[in-house]
Formats: sequence, C-alpha cells, structure tokens
Amino acid sequence: SASRLVGHFDPPMVVEKGYNWESFVSGPLVSAMISGSILFLNELNRMPEGTQNVLLVAMDEGMIMVPKLGRIDAKEGFLIISAMNPQEFVATTPLSEALKDRFAWIRLEYQTEEEERAIVKIRSDVQDDQVVNVAVAVTRRTRDWNDLRRGSSIRGAIDFASILQYLDKTVPESWMEAGIMALATKVEIEDGVDRRVEEVLQEIINQVLSEQDFF
Repeated sequence: SASRLVGHFDPPMVVEKGYNWESFVSGPLVSAMISGSILFLNELNRMPEGTQNVLLVAMDEGMIMVPKLGRIDAKEGFLIISAMNPQEFVATTPLSEALKDRFAWIRLEYQTEEEERAIVKIRSDVQDDQVVNVAVAVTRRTRDWNDLRRGSSIRGAIDFASILQYLDKTVPESWMEAGIMALATKVEIEDGVDRRVEEVLQEIINQVLSEQDFF
C-alpha cells in the first residue's frame, strides 16, 4: 500500500509528541529520498494503482507531500530500481503509461542450465549431481511444454532437489512425488487443456528420466 511505501505515524508517539518527524515512521520510499539512496522494488506490477501513483510523483518531480509533515525532497543519488513479472502472470496490474515512461527497461532471461545447476546446489545444499541435474532439467522443460501456459522458475528446481533428498531415490515414484510437490504450485495449465497438472508433470518427469536412463 502507499502508506507502507511512504510511512506512517506511530499512534502512541502522536499522543505524546503530536504530528511531527519524531512520531513518523519513515517507509522505504521516504528513507531512500532523504538519504539519497537506491530504492529496490520487487514485483512492481503487483502494486495497486494508488501506490504506483506515489512512485510517479517521486520519480517525476523528485519530491512527495506527506500529510501533516509537508514536502520531502529527494537528495542527489535517489534512484528507483524495480523488477516486474511478465504481464501474462496472474494478479499483475498494468503499469500506467506515465510510470513506464519514467523507467528504462531491461529484459532478463533465465540463466543457462549450467548456472541453474550451480544455483540449485547452493540454495538447496544438495550436492548429488544426479538429483540436481534432473531437478533442473525437469524445471527447464516446463517452460516450453505445450500443455503449460507458464513454466517454473529456478525455485521449482531448488524445491525439487530439497524434497528428493529425503526420499528413496532408487524408485521412480520418489522422483514423481518430489517433482509434483515442488512444481505443481509453480506452473499453470494452458487454457483449453483438459488435464490435471499432476499428469502433465508426470509426463515431463518421465521423459527426463528416460532420456537419462535412470530406471
């Protein structure tokens, strides 16, 4: 919300001190403006429109107005960097043309397969190459699978490897169980596909396991 971004007054302090800087708890936007630092915002296009408008004023005019406090000017060095999900993701809010005009846009692609394997080893603390390789291969396969509208990020591979280390890796059922648990909430079935997500994931996992001659 806009209040979380800008800040709020602490009620007990307001009673004691009144509406002033002593009773105001600065939010990340105000803190960054006052200190002339960088504010990083994740998932910008999940923010409500009202919150986006607060950013627009800060970026366009280098200032904001806080009720009962007045004008806050950004010091030199103030900068906003943000990340956003592709627009086809659920629950995204289109950015206004005015706000988009204030940003320079850089598209970030997925890491290479080798880089994803290294990340999974670090984040999951699983060093078994067989487990890591399959977890990454399956997760990457979800990204261009015909029956899936949206594939999984590397979080799916991290969870896949993390779960599998507690199961019996000598039976294919364990790989299925770990894969479905890790990925079912991270992928989305394509419109018009009359299949359950578990069936699609089983198909992908089976394909990867057969290619690598595991069972």
